[in-house]
Amino acid sequence: MQAGGLDLHDALRVATIIGAEAIGLEDDLGSIENGKLADLVILNKDPLENIRNTNEIEMVMIDGKLYNAK
Repeated sequence: MQAGGLDLHDALRVATIIGAEAIGLEDDLGSIENGKLADLVILNKDPLENIRNTNEIEMVMIDGKLYNAK
């Protein structure tokens, strides 16, 4: 996405909020809000500095439970 001209912020929006909207799940996924599923990743590095930092996963939360990614 970034190689196609999107800035880092927009690339992350496509992977989260816009992606959830595209598959009709924006009421459950795509952002951190009350009532939505608590599934997310916690990164070691800022993806807004370098999109490849999305590979630096520290923890994963599934249904509100934290799991160490290592």
